Amino acid sequence: VHSQWSDTSSCPGEPFDVSFWLKEDIPYGFSWPFKELKVNMVGFAAKTKSQFEWTDESLGKIYEGNLDSDGVPQCPDECHRYYSNVNNQWSDTSSCPGEPFDVSFWLKEDIPYGFGYDWGQEVSLNDTMKNLYNENILFIGHEIGHGFGLPDFYGLETKPSEDFPNSVMMAYSSTTITPSDGWMLRRVLDQVRGRYNF
Repeated sequence: VHSQWSDTSSCPGEPFDVSFWLKEDIPYGFSWPFKELKVNMVGFAAKTKSQFEWTDESLGKIYEGNLDSDGVPQCPDECHRYYSNVNNQWSDTSSCPGEPFDVSFWLKEDIPYGFGYDWGQEVSLNDTMKNLYNENILFIGHEIGHGFGLPDFYGLETKPSEDFPNSVMMAYSSTTITPSDGWMLRRVLDQVRGRYNF
């Protein structure tokens, strides 16, 4: 994981935790194949290193002043490791000056909630900082669900069925990961587990 820090204020060096997604037992006797999910924070992007509460790179490489077309700090493109379905191969990260990353976690001031993609999450800086020490942060949990391939449910027309139980993926119906989220994660795992040796 690498973190993009677009704010001009200081950034705390807090560890990134996604274990709340693993606490929910997946129903029907099929277990998630991991008891824990270790997140290795390999880098931080900022306009200037002075935004951080530390000066060395003990928490990960700091990429300073590498800005995208909108002026937002980013880790180098050559460090983003992903699988290209077009070429059926992994991206080339051999020129990465640090350690390659698989997922980006982007704290943004200009969004109220968040967005989740297969490459990572964009989440509200203000909401995240306000709830940093809470066990569950609704919008982060929801957006990480998208990283697992789970869809949004915003209304009756997008629910799998009218009586589908509340879930963190169904907007505002739950603030925590629920058994129905676990069921959806199991369904995704069912579809892809043949590709891996769990």
